Amino acid sequence: MPQVTITVDATDFEQLWTTCMAWASAGWDTGEQEGQFEPVQSDAVEYGWKHAYWMGGNWASVVLARSFLAAVGHDFQVVADTADDPGYRGFVILSDCQDRALADRA
Repeated sequence: MPQVTITVDATDFEQLWTTCMAWASAGWDTGEQEGQFEPVQSDAVEYGWKHAYWMGGNWASVVLARSFLAAVGHDFQVVADTADDPGYRGFVILSDCQDRALADRA
């Protein structure tokens, strides 16, 4: 299968996500949000990640963002947000990358 090489830097990474916020200890696994997230290409949603990046419904953005995170040495998990609010519905990348400034320095 042919492969394409694309260069993504921290500025590009910032343009890929729509919302970024803390994940660990934020209560995403309890209360109103319980059951809101579903694993994608894994068995279970992990709630210990430091940050969450909402990517919307565009899988190409997910591919680019996870490639960037892997290239700068950060682990991640992709989940689906099933919220009723269309502003949050779609893919979310959970990561040990705490913010875009850390990703830039990695």
